[in-house]
Amino acid sequence: MSSKRKTLTIDRAVADKIKDIAARRGMSISSYMRKLVEKLEKLEGVGIYAPTAMDEAYTLAILRQMRFVPIPLDLLANPNPETAYSIGLRVGRMLKEMGLDPSMVVEELARLYGVATSRGNRLLIVVREDLTALLSHLVIGVAEGCGLRVEKSEGLAIVELEKSGGGGEETH
Repeated sequence: MSSKRKTLTIDRAVADKIKDIAARRGMSISSYMRKLVEKLEKLEGVGIYAPTAMDEAYTLAILRQMRFVPIPLDLLANPNPETAYSIGLRVGRMLKEMGLDPSMVVEELARLYGVATSRGNRLLIVVREDLTALLSHLVIGVAEGCGLRVEKSEGLAIVELEKSGGGGEETH
């Protein structure tokens, strides 16, 4: 299927900014804009104004730098590993049903909570005996709820991620 082209006129300064951003991601302007419009369409499809979502993402990025993380209110009301795992299962099933990429969701939560290390298509979650234990159990539950394969042994869970190609960043 051939695509028809349409000329979009924007200020040179804006075009240069887009070109620089795309180049930093190793993408062409066209592929970067295509990806951006795909994501914009998804947001708008569920009633979210894309510029507001970008403002929220920026705010969350700043909060993450200050070590703020989202935690389910149900977990705060009943903070134990079983509750964390159960909430994770429920959340994982819901996210899978909503069509989110399970590997991306689990990797992002693990990164936010600082409970795992990514190695290729595997996520190594160390379950410690401290406050992060609840967050580890939550991520493990989300992974299983999303349908990802999880191997558990004493104090360690290994999640098999379903890596897809594309212009995403690598998690560390």
